[in-house]
Amino acid sequence: MHGKTRLTAVVSTVALAATLLTGVAAAAPGHTYHVDNRGTCDNNGSATTSLPWCDFTPVNARTFTEGDHILLARGAVWNQQLNLRGTGTAAAPVTLAAYGSGARPHIRRNGVAEDRGVLLTDPTHWRVSNLEVSRAGAGIVAYFSTLGHEGLTFTDIFTHDITGITRGDCARTGGIFSSAGIQITGDRLRFTAQQYALRDVLLRDIEGTRNHDSVSFDWCNGLTGADGHDGNSLVQGVVLDGLNLHEDAGAGGECHDGLRLVNMRHVVLMNSVLHKEAGCHSPSGTAAVFLGRVLDVSFVNSIVTAVPHTGSPDQAGFDHEVVTDSVKIRNNLIADNAGPGVEYLAIYPQGDHSRNHELSGNLLLNNAKAQQPNHLGGVTRIGHLSRPTGSVHDNLYFEPTGLTGVADGGDFDGFTVRDNAEVHSVADTAHAPSSFADRPQAGWSYQHSATGFGWQNLTFDPASGTYRGPAGASVARFTQTPADEAGWTARTWTAPREGTVAVRGRALKAEVGGDGVQVRITHNGQELSRRRIEPNDLQGQPLDVPRLAVRAGDVLRFEVNRGAAAGADRISWAPAIGYLAEPSRWWRFDRDTEGWQPWHQLTGSVRAGVLTMEASGDDPFLLSPAGLGLAANGRNFVEARLRNSTPGGAAQLYFITEDDPVWSDDKQLTVPVPARDSLFQLVRFEVGEHPKWRGRITQLRLDPSVAAGRSELDYLRVG
Repeated sequence: MHGKTRLTAVVSTVALAATLLTGVAAAAPGHTYHVDNRGTCDNNGSATTSLPWCDFTPVNARTFTEGDHILLARGAVWNQQLNLRGTGTAAAPVTLAAYGSGARPHIRRNGVAEDRGVLLTDPTHWRVSNLEVSRAGAGIVAYFSTLGHEGLTFTDIFTHDITGITRGDCARTGGIFSSAGIQITGDRLRFTAQQYALRDVLLRDIEGTRNHDSVSFDWCNGLTGADGHDGNSLVQGVVLDGLNLHEDAGAGGECHDGLRLVNMRHVVLMNSVLHKEAGCHSPSGTAAVFLGRVLDVSFVNSIVTAVPHTGSPDQAGFDHEVVTDSVKIRNNLIADNAGPGVEYLAIYPQGDHSRNHELSGNLLLNNAKAQQPNHLGGVTRIGHLSRPTGSVHDNLYFEPTGLTGVADGGDFDGFTVRDNAEVHSVADTAHAPSSFADRPQAGWSYQHSATGFGWQNLTFDPASGTYRGPAGASVARFTQTPADEAGWTARTWTAPREGTVAVRGRALKAEVGGDGVQVRITHNGQELSRRRIEPNDLQGQPLDVPRLAVRAGDVLRFEVNRGAAAGADRISWAPAIGYLAEPSRWWRFDRDTEGWQPWHQLTGSVRAGVLTMEASGDDPFLLSPAGLGLAANGRNFVEARLRNSTPGGAAQLYFITEDDPVWSDDKQLTVPVPARDSLFQLVRFEVGEHPKWRGRITQLRLDPSVAAGRSELDYLRVG
């Protein structure tokens, strides 16, 4: 993050075993211990369901071994730290889970920084599930004092109100740099590029809220390797699936991030939502996702939105902070963040690099909402002390401050920026997971076909939160599963109007195994694109349609068909569709005035993509090119990104039509704008509500101010 404390000491595929992604291993020898404090219990008893232990005292005194199960009673609440030690095997892991019925077992502490919920010390082959942890300085901590551990799984975990540690002195805070719901950390270990502390990790269905961070892999702000390497070998082979991190703002201190990934390689995050993360002020900057000392990290088919405006630097969706290699951000919705959707930093003087990145297939909408001068654009390059490299391609975007922005000497010279398509407006996009609900909406529906022709609607199942059909066919928010028998499932979109659309999507396995699936896109039954997804493909295949003419009522289907055998055929796929912007409706002023002429009491010129104007009186205006021929029907607004430095507090728009070609006040709209403003503002004229906005519009007139002085116009568009 811009100005953030420097990390200390300055898979191509993810190789996880199928059992790690597809479920708990088969039952094996071991003991089962029940804990329930609500009725008859005895810490010296048999730990059976009829006479469970009361609290964690006997658990904390034991070292567990392969096949052991520690089961906490659903509906029970404890205010006590749970300490876990021991080693399982891949075939017989040690398990912490729940039993009975009702709410998850809840460890609720006292709300002080010294409290912990669960502490696992040097865990190997542990499965932790069905647990709620709250009001602690750290929620669930996996702490490593030695190298060579593996097989750690967390599923169905809810952490909240985990706060109290900010920029911690790790020698005193148990390795905690910042409070987190789930924290992977440890000693300041000595390790080479060939060594690791932990590998083969799965986090699935994790919810976190009101924490400083919700999920943090962070050895106290980062370690370098003993042999001088970047340190990214410390944690390897991680899948983060189904994270739901939201409104993390903590209580006091600084909440820099929601998800913190440091000292890692071969990581996949998919099917996840990060919303309103990093919601409190931090003078060193905030981001939903923080990246440092990482290699081969893939973010795919997820949603990162609405990092709040807290007056902090950055306020970004993704922060490539320091020593980052091969980070792939693919086919996500990145929208409405106060700062850039994605930023690449080059701000550290020694030992830093940022290279071989990919930003592709995403839907980037309305980022940099706070309009901080150094943090503009959907994608931003900040700093010049190294040369970040990568590619920004095939994204769909609507970014009022531009697709790309630079600050502090940054540039995109090390990047290939190509084939990114601008959409007409935010409202002219359709993102499948964002519209998923318990009834079809926003043009999306969910269907099944036995043959690939002739489709029937699936039925929503409230218990699973999915649309279900025969023989296991289902569609969930991010995933689709074909029927066990022959047939297809489809996520279906019906076009609301005529126009030209672009489609972006990437299909990959949501769990390894099976024998692969076929995926395809059809338009009114005609196949546009088809791919095969291999059984262990956690990177996926793109399914894009660069341009497609549609009419109102046309149907696009995103279809999935299993291979020869049933099982493990669930795929991740989050299609995005956008109506493309037509250049004749937009004026960006990238090189010149694009036909606009300062006309009355006004002079102006274009520099750095902005038309800068000086008004000599209180009636300045400029005229668009004549003969526009824009149909008023379907074009409901004129929007300008304008900075008004004059003392006047309004801007005006006039128009003439083929049927009424005389400039007059009866074809005029006035909107208020801040006077003497230092920021660009989005100024919107609701022309569709004007009674004379009819027929064909032949010319526009913009009065950028109603007083003498300077005003600046970044763009103007009709939509």
